[in-house]
Amino acid sequence: MPYHDVRQGETVMGLARQNALENWKAILDRPENADLEKKRPDPGILMPGDRVFIPNRELREHPSPVDAHHKFMKTAPAAYLRVVIKDAEGAPYAGKRYALTVAGRTVQGQLDGGGLLEVPVPETATTGKLELWTEEGAEPEVWSLELGSMDPLDEVSGVQARLENLGFDCGGVTGTVNDATRAAVRSFQWLVGLEASGELDDALRDKLAAYYEPKTDETALETADV
Repeated sequence: MPYHDVRQGETVMGLARQNALENWKAILDRPENADLEKKRPDPGILMPGDRVFIPNRELREHPSPVDAHHKFMKTAPAAYLRVVIKDAEGAPYAGKRYALTVAGRTVQGQLDGGGLLEVPVPETATTGKLELWTEEGAEPEVWSLELGSMDPLDEVSGVQARLENLGFDCGGVTGTVNDATRAAVRSFQWLVGLEASGELDDALRDKLAAYYEPKTDETALETADV
């Protein structure tokens, strides 16, 4: 029953699949991981350096007559990529055609009225590619995706990664609060109507969390006159 030191991009969901466990709860429900569950309640987000207790697989027994055929159904755990795709003004790309490629499999479809894309993906997937046709007849917009690589929001690197994704230059995801990070924080705070202090406080993290909630209307969060 070893402990595992988390590397960048790993998740509890992925570790459960890699170790042939039934689902991620088989890891987080273990008493050895009680502190980890309090600190990292989202099974899709871990921090490099976290330690995770990986339990051994437990064999199930099901008494059945030996002279008969039996069917057993195994329910595969599901992980979903959920993202709302919006334009530069924060309006969703409703109904636009997309193609998502993850783990060598391409899924095509149309975004819903809120610009939401929701597709099941392998728990162990770490990269992907998203193509979106914002205008029919034109070349698609293309994004490279890094799945499970974003650090928790209570970490400096987690704040930096989210700001960088939103277009606020922190000087990279360094894990250290530097001048570039404080400037990016002030710009974001000003945009959303917070005091532009440059501090990584709870109010900042709450606003960032709201921006990363797929159902959130970003335009309602922006209060500065830009």
